[in-house]
Amino acid sequence: MHPRDVALAVVFLPKGGVEKGETSGQAAAREANEEAGVPAILAAGAISPLLVKHTLQHVPKNKRQEVWHAHAILLLEESELLDEWDEAKDRKREWVTPREAMERIREWAPLLDDVPAEPSDEDMKRGGIKKKAVKRFAMEVCLAAFVEQYGWDKKV
Repeated sequence: MHPRDVALAVVFLPKGGVEKGETSGQAAAREANEEAGVPAILAAGAISPLLVKHTLQHVPKNKRQEVWHAHAILLLEESELLDEWDEAKDRKREWVTPREAMERIREWAPLLDDVPAEPSDEDMKRGGIKKKAVKRFAMEVCLAAFVEQYGWDKKV
């Protein structure tokens, strides 16, 4: 097996950028559709108000500061999910409780133990080890905000 053939299974919550003319809630719904097959047309009130706003640290030189806005997309049934979606071939979708999601996110934390205290720009580039560590922490912050609002038992 060649190193490039080895993949790391990482649990993440749907995320992405806000496009021109979108609110952060609309962007959350679009990303949930693209990355997890959540229907593009949602019932009124399905997008939660902003749960938390989190600023990522250690931005490379000449890059904009990343600010994460966390929203929940509320569905009545898992059966509402699309069988086919934009990134289905690249991603496995699984709905779990917040407790299970937090455990899975933290499972890959030890893989990031060698992250330098003062990361280089290379460490912070897309796919860089520090960038992954920063995003893992941001996912924990967002998930904790979800739990504060909805509890540990609602599936995410």
